[in-house]
Amino acid sequence: MLLKHGKFIVDMTTINVEDLAGKSKARLEGHLKGDDFFSTEEFTESTLEINSSTKDGDLLKVSGNLTIKGISSPVEFEMKKDGDNWFSSLTFDRSKHNVRFNSGSFFENLGDKLILDEIELEVTLSF
Repeated sequence: MLLKHGKFIVDMTTINVEDLAGKSKARLEGHLKGDDFFSTEEFTESTLEINSSTKDGDLLKVSGNLTIKGISSPVEFEMKKDGDNWFSSLTFDRSKHNVRFNSGSFFENLGDKLILDEIELEVTLSF
């Protein structure tokens, strides 16, 4: 199987912190939805558009464009099939999408307040 093209749409207004509860959960979700992070009032969706793929043994090497906060950047990632499911880990640089909060790409001398720019998404697709 090769992927020729496709589009995944993420409703950013549904950000849900699953490892906190109560006020801490609400506070973090609000912060992530706010302008310091994903500005979900203005940018309600993020997308991943698949442009092509190539087969490399048991892996699919996929190329596409990731759009967050209206800013697109090219991405490449691998997908592996296991039974009826496909698994992938996609890492992207949040600073390329104007997600600035405590980013060393935008601010200096953050010390222990620095948040790394790399975000990793682990995805399972079932058909």
